[in-house]
Amino acid sequence: MKLFRILAIALLLPCLLIGCDFPAPEQTTPQTTTPEGSTLEGTTPEATTPEVSTPDCMEPVTPPVATMKLTHVTISAGNSPAEQTALSELTKYLEARSITVAEGGYPIDLYIDITLEEEAYCVEAEIDGKHPGMDIRGGSDRGILYGVYGFLEKYAGLRAFTPTLEVYPEEGDIIIEEGTMIEFHPVFEMRVNDWYRWCAGSDTYYWCVKNGVNMIDGWWEPWDKNTGELGGAWDYGGLFVHTIGGLTETGGGTSKNPCLALDSPEGKENLAKAIKNVRARLESRPSTTIFSVSQNDTDARCLCDFCKIVDKEEGSPAGTLLRFVNAIAENIAEDYPNVVVDTLAYDYTQTAPKITVPRENVCIRLCTFHCHFTHPLTDPNCATNAKFCRDLEEWSKICDNIHIWDYTTNFAYYIPTYANLHVLQANMQYFAENNAKGMFPQGNRNGPSGEFGELRAYLLSKLMMDPYMGEEKYYALMDEFLEAYYGDGWAYIRMYIDKTSEMYSDGCGNMYMHPFNRLPAESFIEMQQTFNDWWAKAEAMADEDRVENVRRSSLQWRWFLARLDQSLQEAFVKEVAERGVWWSEGNQNNTRW
Repeated sequence: MKLFRILAIALLLPCLLIGCDFPAPEQTTPQTTTPEGSTLEGTTPEATTPEVSTPDCMEPVTPPVATMKLTHVTISAGNSPAEQTALSELTKYLEARSITVAEGGYPIDLYIDITLEEEAYCVEAEIDGKHPGMDIRGGSDRGILYGVYGFLEKYAGLRAFTPTLEVYPEEGDIIIEEGTMIEFHPVFEMRVNDWYRWCAGSDTYYWCVKNGVNMIDGWWEPWDKNTGELGGAWDYGGLFVHTIGGLTETGGGTSKNPCLALDSPEGKENLAKAIKNVRARLESRPSTTIFSVSQNDTDARCLCDFCKIVDKEEGSPAGTLLRFVNAIAENIAEDYPNVVVDTLAYDYTQTAPKITVPRENVCIRLCTFHCHFTHPLTDPNCATNAKFCRDLEEWSKICDNIHIWDYTTNFAYYIPTYANLHVLQANMQYFAENNAKGMFPQGNRNGPSGEFGELRAYLLSKLMMDPYMGEEKYYALMDEFLEAYYGDGWAYIRMYIDKTSEMYSDGCGNMYMHPFNRLPAESFIEMQQTFNDWWAKAEAMADEDRVENVRRSSLQWRWFLARLDQSLQEAFVKEVAERGVWWSEGNQNNTRW
């Protein structure tokens, strides 16, 4: 009893000192309310549990979450090739942090859980309960790999910046938490990155999985279709885009697009040939998951009377193309239920049709072909971008399977600075908000970048996994990359990015613009000394492993200097060739000034 009094005084003393306001009990006659709403005085209400108000000085305290340092673990996994890869990768990285992986340790289970979305993953831990252990569950082969890499990134500091630059701290504790540690599913189902297509190999494929990329681009074979050790990838059946001419046997590439009107004799013949060729390709390549039936890379199209009638009815040539594509999709749907037929909304087919809607097994790949990229797509002052936004929103009304083909480099001028890094996050979030399910931000796939290609590849991959990350996280990821890739002088390169973004942001710039068409040469002359100083300091502060990265990326600024001073051009051209940098799309050696 004495102990109880002491505890009571200890609890009340803070309130007595600061004057907590305890409500005085009211002396009232108990009342009961009838269903009709009248009150009967003097009756005894049913017994109820009284509500107790907590004084301000006694706010409930959330109990701390239990945590544990990993020191000795036992890892088990399923028998699929991807689960075994997840096992070996987690083992490798934990052992690199001096964590013992052997029998008798804290249990970690890796397994596929089909109740999750296909590429989703969940990391959960029990520390103090009856069944201690950590589970990493994935909705598929790729999901379990994403779960392992997601855990290592968040709790162990793993960063896969490029296929050959990975940062993983060798010291520091790995602390896990009780409960759900990570629960994640990618926003986009298809995430394509072609910035490293030129160097595709095992390092690149592992980089893809670590950063959530599930295709390099459609021209490449799925990187592990025979083994599945990296969880597989989307497979375009060996034909990526601009396929309509080849499928109809009328001439592909940039040849004129064939007649697609289903009521015309020529259109019927073209449809029969296309169905025959699509089926033959699917039969010979059963790994195919998506198949492109898309217009040739030209705006030249059939203008016969049959096509004109359909174009007019639909209010867009996209209607004529879509009717043709739907007919193929309907023909193969029963025999190939897991194949999506992909077509383009590109150039003259960008606007959605008024009548025809895509079948469930049809994907619309909308292209930002005519857009401007030095300000966000949603900039209300840009009429060109406003037109694209209207088209995307109209497609979203009739199609639940929209993929985006975006453009993230200057295809006519690979080397000089292309100031679009400040719009990538906003654009990606806009696509997600308008129901896009797939992303292909096309870049310089021809060779090593003389600009910021490696940075874009990393940031775009992260954005495709999480387009809603916001600006703060986006720029934090940028700074992490810059420091790791360029070394101690990275902040000067960040200053260059910020300044050039500012210089370009007030106007329109497309993916083929000459740098001086957007800004006059005088703008760069004014900044010449400042930019020279920034790049020189970044190079001087870089260590032996990173100085080459600074020197090669500085080509983007030195292009301007050589453009303004012809005496510098011969040496510059030689250096570009020595570094294997291409001048423009498909052009390695012909200079572009």
